[in-house]
Amino acid sequence: MYNFVLQLIVFTSLGIVVYLMARALPRVSDSETTRGPNWIDRLMKRVPTQEIDRGINVFLVKFLRKLKLVILKIDNFISHRLGKLSKKSSIPPEKKEEEKQLF
Repeated sequence: MYNFVLQLIVFTSLGIVVYLMARALPRVSDSETTRGPNWIDRLMKRVPTQEIDRGINVFLVKFLRKLKLVILKIDNFISHRLGKLSKKSSIPPEKKEEEKQLF
């Protein structure tokens, strides 16, 4: 409880400091900075962001489906092997002696 109270006091004081600093900053209006778009803005407008986003989503869907399939195959393989191991470990004592004689 003591740590919680200390953390609460620290973050409250940090919030107050940030608030006071924000109030002390000079006000800047949007009308003073009326410049035209620079070359970076024009370049970014030409980039087909929606098509890139759509392509990334299609790739992720295909990749995640294939990954899910691989994970399920691994899970089935491990389950199958565990089933075989549990069957071997549950052999009655008479058969264990017979298996020892075979080797």
